Amino acid sequence: MKIIRRILGFISTIIYICHGILFLYVEWTYLRQSFFQIINPFLHLQVILTLIMMPTFWVLIVITALVILAEFGINTYIKKKEKLD
Repeated sequence: MKIIRRILGFISTIIYICHGILFLYVEWTYLRQSFFQIINPFLHLQVILTLIMMPTFWVLIVITALVILAEFGINTYIKKKEKLD
């Protein structure tokens, strides 16, 4: 179980890094169009709305949800196994 936990931890770390890179990439594309966007207080909102429309973002969200559910399932299994012992 420790190996599976480490693998899931590694996958979730990679997914969080991918989320950050994707967010920075979309933000940079808006800044490349007009650098005055940097003073736009709604730039992050615009980036988040753009991310919501990207399929890549949703694939990463689904993988994150599956990893969280798998970790929860493993924790539940370990707790039940400890109660039986």
